[in-house]
Amino acid sequence: FNTLGAIAQLAHRAPAKAETAIETLAQVLRASLADTGRTQTIADAVGEIEEHLSLYSMLHGEIRFDRRIADDLWGYDLPSRVM
Repeated sequence: FNTLGAIAQLAHRAPAKAETAIETLAQVLRASLADTGRTQTIADAVGEIEEHLSLYSMLHGEIRFDRRIADDLWGYDLPSRVM
């Protein structure tokens, strides 16, 4: 609900940016409702996190996010929604 409120405020200042934020929020919600099964790859989990961070950045300004994952681990399975 906080995100929707932030997007509503953004719509007055920057309508195009608010539209992008709504599209990103829709992607985040779709991913959170998707049946990913019992596991997902690290790549998929990091992708979901990056979508959340993208939305947060649009609404609240730039943030720094540093991830360090060895190249051979991107396809590794882990329980869904762990990260």
